[in-house]
Amino acid sequence: MSPSSEILHNNNDDNSTTSTTTPGYVSFTSLKENKLKSLRSNTTSSTALESAFLSNDDDDSPPSSNTTKLILTFTSFVLSGTILAVLSKLQALTMYNYPNFLNVWSCVLYVPLCFLYVLPAAKYKLIPPEQLEHSKTPFLFMAIFDTLASTMTTFASVYLPGPLLVLLPQASIPMSMLLSKFYLKSKYGKWQYAGAAVVILGILVVLEPVMTNRHAPDYVCVALDEERDCVDCISQMSQEECEGFASSSDEGNLTDIFNDVVVGDVSIATCEWVESTHETSGTSTLLFWAFILVLSCLPASMSSIYKEQKLGEVEWDPVYLNGWIALIQVPMSLVLALPGGLVTSPPVPPSDLPGNFY
Repeated sequence: MSPSSEILHNNNDDNSTTSTTTPGYVSFTSLKENKLKSLRSNTTSSTALESAFLSNDDDDSPPSSNTTKLILTFTSFVLSGTILAVLSKLQALTMYNYPNFLNVWSCVLYVPLCFLYVLPAAKYKLIPPEQLEHSKTPFLFMAIFDTLASTMTTFASVYLPGPLLVLLPQASIPMSMLLSKFYLKSKYGKWQYAGAAVVILGILVVLEPVMTNRHAPDYVCVALDEERDCVDCISQMSQEECEGFASSSDEGNLTDIFNDVVVGDVSIATCEWVESTHETSGTSTLLFWAFILVLSCLPASMSSIYKEQKLGEVEWDPVYLNGWIALIQVPMSLVLALPGGLVTSPPVPPSDLPGNFY
């Protein structure tokens, strides 16, 4: 028995576990020992936050040091999550009619950014050759889960208000607990179950006004031509603004006008001030996309659990891992653009999809 094998054997005796090593690979006795929190940045923030509570059983750091790290980690997740939610909504506002482009482009951008590091890192052996030669099959399954989650989240961010984009994804907390309990045999305390129950209750409280429509205005501004003027009409908040917003036609070219300012030969009404109903107020649309956003937590949680299993086998470089996942996500997101276009408002048939990308 080699010295390294003997040491491994002795460690296994102390911990009453069985561990094997493969030449060229790093063996793990616990995910906790390898600080894998950073590799879970593609999943939901709540799942990543859950990993932040994991600590090394053999860590000799004083309790105060661990507490400081925990507070800093928690604060960084809160700040980054808030910034991400705000920026996601800001970009969604200007891309209301192009969620497919937004979804595909966000995947495309990851590829060059990641491989700008991966290629030189692989050349200069910063990434171990064993990782480069390892099977990419796990990346495929990770990409499937991540593509489903990111596509559903991106589309929902276009149609939902900012507060719902922050609160509804917290459904990943009870979902992750439930899935990890069955697949990873994780155990949770009563306070953790109580926290998950509070999250579920909070989501119901947030959705109640949307479901009952009790905070909706009496009248809303809707577009006569939803495909062309939907966003412009929704932004009009009074009857005067709504009925004053129009378009003019001058030799076939449409130019927006407002109130008494007329450009061209013919004035064409574009918006209508109507009584608010579930259809005109957009309640049905909000409920549909709220459901989609909550449902997106399922593939995101499954991705997290699958990564937790696979990252216990090989210590992947995080940028290398994310680069390969993004590379596989690009064609998958293009495939999902077909059904995605049909559920947008207004719907985009497959024949019109190319126009969404230029």
